[in-house]
Amino acid sequence: MQIAPGPKVFIVADDHPLVRQGVRMVLETEYPDIRVTEAADLDSALAAVVERPEAILLIDLDMPGMDGVESLRALRQNFPSLRMAVLSGSADRTTVANALNAGVNGYILKASPPDELLHAISTIQGGRVYLATVLSKFSDTPPPSVAPVTREPEPRPESPPLTPRQRDVIAWLMKGHSNKQIARDLEIGEGTVKIHIAALFRALRVQNRTEAVMAATCLGL
Repeated sequence: MQIAPGPKVFIVADDHPLVRQGVRMVLETEYPDIRVTEAADLDSALAAVVERPEAILLIDLDMPGMDGVESLRALRQNFPSLRMAVLSGSADRTTVANALNAGVNGYILKASPPDELLHAISTIQGGRVYLATVLSKFSDTPPPSVAPVTREPEPRPESPPLTPRQRDVIAWLMKGHSNKQIARDLEIGEGTVKIHIAALFRALRVQNRTEAVMAATCLGL
């Protein structure tokens, strides 16, 4: 099986080493020239995404730092070009539907055989949505159409294209609030706050919270 042309970079995010290493082994056996980055929690997965936004992210819903489907939704909002698939042990109908509605490019069961994982990768790499064979038999939610993957245009510093949620987060950052306080104020998970902050750093072209606040102040945000 051959995956579609394009960058062969993967991020496998799961808190179980055996799962990460198993997926990595399958991918590297089939495609020796690919690069695989492992992540055991949301923080390390997010760092990998920021570094390699062209990657395909295979992500567990229940690893440390994750806020379930809300984290998927925040990832999609802040990294619209990211190809992302849930790697889960759950075939719960509601969870699957919510993940698809959050904008993932695929839902893969951890119990799937290697050939199905490779088929899923090929489907996602080709710009289509993949739903595990066993799930497609009961899903009421048709996979959303997926536009061809394109790189995000670099935001202009003088007019950063911030989303309403990002503007909410930067407003609280400017007041000196911690991630935990922002999560409480906005009634979202702390992991989701981290995703928004990482996107803010990219949009404002800064490296830390202090620089973000300074940039926001200069821009009158």
